[in-house]
Amino acid sequence: MNRLWSPLFMVLFPAALLSSGCPSSTRSASDEPDAGPDLVDVAGNPDVLPDGLGTVDAWIESAASETSEDLVQDLVPDLPQVEPVDPATAAALQRILDEHVIFGQGAGVSLAVRNGQGRWWSGAAGAADLATGKAMVPTHQFRVGSNTKPYMAVVVLQLVDEGVLDLDAPLATHLAGYDEWAQVTLRQLLGMRSGVPDYLGDPQLWLVAFTAPDTQFTPQELLSYVQDQPMMFPPGQGCAYSNSNYLLAGLIVEAVTGHKVEEELEARIFEPLGLSGTFLDVKGGELEWLAGGYMDLDIVAVQFGVPASFVAMIPEEYFVKDLVMDSTYLFHPSVSWAAGAVVSRPEDMVKFVRAVLEGKMMSDDALAQMTDFESCSLLGGEVQYGLGLMYHATGAGPAYGHGGLNFGYHANTLYLADHDLTFSHMRNYLPEQSGALDRELVECLLAGKQPPTQVCHPPEGFFESPEEPVLHVRFRGLINKDKAEDPVGGVGIARMESEEGPFSVYGYWSAAKETLSGLQKRMDIEFIAPSSEEGFQLRYAVLGADMVTLSGADENGDVHGKPNAPYSISAVAADIRLDAQTQQPDKICFRAVRDSSHPATIHLCDHKEFTLQAGSLLRAFASVAVTTDPEAIEAYLAPLSLHLCNCPGPDGTLVECE
Repeated sequence: MNRLWSPLFMVLFPAALLSSGCPSSTRSASDEPDAGPDLVDVAGNPDVLPDGLGTVDAWIESAASETSEDLVQDLVPDLPQVEPVDPATAAALQRILDEHVIFGQGAGVSLAVRNGQGRWWSGAAGAADLATGKAMVPTHQFRVGSNTKPYMAVVVLQLVDEGVLDLDAPLATHLAGYDEWAQVTLRQLLGMRSGVPDYLGDPQLWLVAFTAPDTQFTPQELLSYVQDQPMMFPPGQGCAYSNSNYLLAGLIVEAVTGHKVEEELEARIFEPLGLSGTFLDVKGGELEWLAGGYMDLDIVAVQFGVPASFVAMIPEEYFVKDLVMDSTYLFHPSVSWAAGAVVSRPEDMVKFVRAVLEGKMMSDDALAQMTDFESCSLLGGEVQYGLGLMYHATGAGPAYGHGGLNFGYHANTLYLADHDLTFSHMRNYLPEQSGALDRELVECLLAGKQPPTQVCHPPEGFFESPEEPVLHVRFRGLINKDKAEDPVGGVGIARMESEEGPFSVYGYWSAAKETLSGLQKRMDIEFIAPSSEEGFQLRYAVLGADMVTLSGADENGDVHGKPNAPYSISAVAADIRLDAQTQQPDKICFRAVRDSSHPATIHLCDHKEFTLQAGSLLRAFASVAVTTDPEAIEAYLAPLSLHLCNCPGPDGTLVECE
């Protein structure tokens, strides 16, 4: 994706544009004491939360400050009883998590690490519950979504080892009633090569699931939503991610064992490995140690293709504030069953993935089959998929694992074989931004690269701007060189507040880069997200400043836009339409630009020590007054030969369009 977005800024803004100036029961936690990327190389919102809980900034920073090592040890007696990582590494990992929450504006994150020396660390940051501000701790559990699939694949491969199943036997050998899929093999199901359409893509299913959240589905009922749909491709002649494959695999497991899937998972994996916080949630109901799951529907609904009509039907009591929604119990977990209903925590996922890839869960032959990877289509991109396992070629060598999404949750587990390093991180907020977290964890654990010694918070009251509309920005990441072939992404949010409602730009891509406009060096931070505007695919925002302005930070680290110099600190927000063939920008319509008659402030962390140049870590907050008035936007853009709406002309330059 980076290669698609890296030239986008240059397409939108030619050089002349800115030249001015990371339970004790397997059934629940009720018995617990109360308490892909290249690995080596919401926005500051001042609104008050319900019930007088204060600002979003307040609960994030309060929760982060409470997750100290002492608190974790007091509340979490069942951390691994093995040698911990050294104190310096532990402190560094905690700082990384704290800042991931602060700059990513999510709820909370939890991480478990097991390094090549057999040392462990578990930690957490942020909030497990946005309504109460309860801090996240390592024993909190998450809905891990498709991380369920490796568990299911191991059960199947164990049954293959026992001679009960044959990977290449057709589906009809074990299941009747699926004539249209009769020749699909078990190997094709586990490897996403069956061609069976994904039942989770059927809107009628979600209509029922959302409007009746207590409805419990059977796997057969779920599959009925796609039984009459055409195959995506003939079995074995393609590879496309489909959750239906693992429902069918689960039915086969139950057919040949005579046991429920959850019983097989418990007996074969959870109990033998001591995964005390992991179980397949099939009954539903509240779980004491399940972290609340949240999502910003302004972004996620578009990203997941949820129609606006569905969003409108969600009861108001599900919303924490604005379009931030509590989706912990939005629908019954049976909706995902053997494809995604496992509840777990990072420590358990680390134990499991290591056991699998160390050959402790199956025969060598079965493991070889599991790790036979093929290029597969997933969420519009390509992944290397085996049998319930993914492979990533990284700068730190081969990485194996799986990711998982559920409404309000994200989980990712990776094993770096060359370094015997395993880590798993989970968060309870969507959209997620984990690429930068993966990279920084690896740099810290393998190269000893330390994050800054002080966690950076926005200054008190920084985002409490009386002006509206206003663009609030948070960003943490490495500064890229201009036109870098493979830019490094960061974690950040741009969020515009106006009378028309919030306009959030995050979740897809954020990055900072050093640019040169004429003889003037600038630093620009860009944000990309899916657009909800009809006819557009992307929403886009850029915060920029010239280096002279940035070098003039006051003693508090604040940089102020120069009077009568609208581009000394610049800000724009736009919607973008992509060409269906090239996927390059085809139409760009601006929604807001900086209002230079009102304040514009950038707060730089470590402004006295850090150098504003490519390769440096940038940690910044910004609050910039903007205008959404079409005439003011046109006036701001006119000196730059841009218009309210722009389309590529015959020679590739941007010209005015309707």
